Amino acid sequence: MSPVRQRPRPGRRDVWSSATSSSWLNQGERWFRDLTDKNRCAGGIFGSAPDLIASIEKYMAVTNNSKPYVWTATAESILAKSSERAPSSTE
Repeated sequence: MSPVRQRPRPGRRDVWSSATSSSWLNQGERWFRDLTDKNRCAGGIFGSAPDLIASIEKYMAVTNNSKPYVWTATAESILAKSSERAPSSTE
């Protein structure tokens, strides 16, 4: 879902609101939904807590293919771009 743009009032700035699907709480809910749907933990009967933990760890081992983020921009390039976009003081 894309951000919703509200019509600005005269003399005021634009207001942007984030989509509700972008909150960390919703991301956690999606993770647990996927865990229960794809791993068949929903309604599952586990003989012990270690059995449940093993099932969750198995799901994570199969689905977690994340890679670390590698920062490639230099501070100088970021500052140069931000100074190019900065509004003039006469506006």
